[in-house]
Amino acid sequence: MEWLCSCGKPVTILGLLWKWRDASAIGQKHGRNVCYGCRIGCGDCIQQQADPSYQYVPVKLTAHTKRDLVGQILAEVVGKGLLGYLPRNDLQKALRSVRKGI
Repeated sequence: MEWLCSCGKPVTILGLLWKWRDASAIGQKHGRNVCYGCRIGCGDCIQQQADPSYQYVPVKLTAHTKRDLVGQILAEVVGKGLLGYLPRNDLQKALRSVRKGI
């Protein structure tokens, strides 16, 4: 299964904007990093929107549905040791531009 960027190339990069939040602001016992921006696409499209405040990580998407894709990306973020909270809604919004390849 191949997932394509809006330009038609395979999706290979995930960009995350992390901000430190105090515990009281997010209802936690300890402060933590929270994702306030999520971008996903091919290397060329992400390079055009490059922002030094984002953290970019390579991804290889293999899920069959967008619902499974959200779970796969969240697992990759945790597996790469990126510490922080990535809201599922933000990830789903970023995936709107991604489509299945034939």
